[in-house]
Amino acid sequence: MAYIDLECVDTDDLLEELAARGYGDADSKDERLNQLYELMRNNKQEEAWNLMRTYVCDKTGRVL
Repeated sequence: MAYIDLECVDTDDLLEELAARGYGDADSKDERLNQLYELMRNNKQEEAWNLMRTYVCDKTGRVL
């Protein structure tokens, strides 16, 4: 198993690798994800759930 010195890897490299592996856009600048985080952090579960449902439908193109 090869080991990587994490001092040599920056955030942009990691985001590019995630995208290349098909793990979404891995974008921490996504406003809805930040809103979701804040809602969950502030224990606003119903609002968080509604936003999450909308977000998942938009990202997958499916209807729940």
